[in-house]
Amino acid sequence: MPDMDILTWNLDSLSDTQPRKMHLYEILDPSCFTLLVAGGESITDLLATWKEQLEPWHGFLKLQRIAPASTQPEAKMQFDSAFGSSQSLFLVRPDSYLGFVGNQNALPALTEWLGRWFSPTAS
Repeated sequence: MPDMDILTWNLDSLSDTQPRKMHLYEILDPSCFTLLVAGGESITDLLATWKEQLEPWHGFLKLQRIAPASTQPEAKMQFDSAFGSSQSLFLVRPDSYLGFVGNQNALPALTEWLGRWFSPTAS
């Protein structure tokens, strides 16, 4: 996972509506997985469904939306080179390697992958 300047929104918190400019590695946590939602204008419509489907793994999964750090062509090109130009999902393992990559419609495949490797947490 390449480090770069990004804008980020913590999607686990409904009160985190303002993006923060950070280095990508600052949002990765060595104690849990981080699901990066890259690209797209907004995922507000999908967020409730995604949170419900990912709930069994909430104890070790952070959800972050990311976007290019600026509107400068160089920043967008660097971001698109790493994450693509359409909405995509990137599950980053605690060691900063990718565990899963897919487009916005890949959530069922992601939950299947999570279920295969990790027991859902008890409610």
